[in-house]
This record gives sequence, structure tokens and C-alpha cells, in this order.
Amino acid sequence: MQHVLRVVSLVVAAATSLQGAGRVLAVLQECVGAEVESPSGSSPRLWLLRVGSYKLMRAKEHAEDWVWIVDPVVQMGQEKCLFIVGIRLSALSVEGD
Repeated sequence: MQHVLRVVSLVVAAATSLQGAGRVLAVLQECVGAEVESPSGSSPRLWLLRVGSYKLMRAKEHAEDWVWIVDPVVQMGQEKCLFIVGIRLSALSVEGD
């Protein structure tokens, strides 16, 4: 499980590419002498999709100030996807306030 957490953290928090995260993890494991096989290029993508699916399906906070930002043309390689971000207006900081 730590293996998955590290790869997903590299992608989300460190803005590492999906394949790059697997390579970084392999280098880190080599440095500490761990003998865990590094993930293939598609494994981090599937793990990240599972995290996103959980975040979409979990219970949301009920509020009247939700804003949805939709981008239908996000492209990763040759694949395209519909990108939707939901955020509460109260969570946004507007300059001048």
C-alpha cells in the first residue's frame, strides 16, 4: 500500500508524470536497498483513476455556493477526457477582499 501511496503522491503533489513517478520510485528503492519491483507505466494511471473515482463518489458537503469548472478537451497523450472541478466560492480568495 505504501508503494501506491508514494507513486500517487509523486504524481499529485510533486507534479511528476505517470511514467516518471514509477522511475523515481525505482531510483528511491535502489537508494535504500529495497527489492520491490517498480510499477509499469499504466499502473500509476490506474491507481490515480481509482483515487479520483473515490473522490467523485464519496459524500459531498451540501452547500449553495458550489461552482463547477468544466473543460472538455483535457488531453493526456492520445487520450482525451472531460475535466470537471468543483469548488465552493467560500473556499476561493478573491483579491481586494
